[in-house]
Amino acid sequence: LGRSDAFEQSQTLSGTYPAVSGGGGGVRRIAEISVKGLFHCYDHHIEMQTQDRVTIIHGPNGAGKTCILKMLAALFGGDLLSFFNVPFNTFCLTFEDATELTLAYQNSGYRKAEITLKSATAETQQVAFPLSDLRAGSGS
Repeated sequence: LGRSDAFEQSQTLSGTYPAVSGGGGGVRRIAEISVKGLFHCYDHHIEMQTQDRVTIIHGPNGAGKTCILKMLAALFGGDLLSFFNVPFNTFCLTFEDATELTLAYQNSGYRKAEITLKSATAETQQVAFPLSDLRAGSGS
């Protein structure tokens, strides 16, 4: 994984969820990636090498290395449908300024997604929606 830059804005069917842009128009860098329940069996915690700006992710085949990178690409590209097609419980990005972006997948009767943005300098923002809303708005 090369540079650890974050997205500025992404869309959901009901509108924009909280932006993760740095103060003053800068870009926030990811400090940590945490995924729990990936494929219903793996928990991963990846600390980014922010000083070196290069992080090497290694592990056995099938452990989810490529999947985590694809999830990041889908998230930053605003493709929440592809992001939530991956089985997981929680996906959390912690940025260098301690802001946390958490995406949770819940299957309690119906499939629901929850997105939470926690910042030390602002109020916590949260949005929850049924995943069927993403499919309905996908245009397919």
